[in-house]
Amino acid sequence: MSDSDSSDELDILKNDFDPTRLDPSNLPTELRKIWVKWRLEDKERQHKALEKEALWQRRKEEDEKLWRDRDFANAVHKMSLAGYKGEHGNFTVPEESKLHLHALYMQVTLGDYDENSHLNCAEVWKTFIGKTKIEAQREFIRLANQLLTKYGWNPPSGWR
Repeated sequence: MSDSDSSDELDILKNDFDPTRLDPSNLPTELRKIWVKWRLEDKERQHKALEKEALWQRRKEEDEKLWRDRDFANAVHKMSLAGYKGEHGNFTVPEESKLHLHALYMQVTLGDYDENSHLNCAEVWKTFIGKTKIEAQREFIRLANQLLTKYGWNPPSGWR
């Protein structure tokens, strides 16, 4: 079939097309009822599809939050064991890095600096004012991974 044949068929279809047939007011009563029912069902299907999409988006966000919270808790636990002391040497995490992590932990758990100047991490914590919980969690996890990679950690007994 050549292109000219298909364009001829298209022209015939365009000429035969009657837009008034699409107007439901031109339909007989029974067909109009069927058409109205179909339109309502179609709108319901579209609405259900939007609801389903919103549900999946909400679940995805909740899953991301749960994984981030789990990673944060794991990083906090491992940082409490950070620094390797064993047969291969002694590696301790510098105090400056510990203060930075402590300030990030405070930002995640309590939010912005609360004027508690008795904490040894207060000065560093002040620098995080305005940082969201999520940003602070991500930075804590990233920094903890870097420090654990560099300085190691002492796993608890029985850990494999």
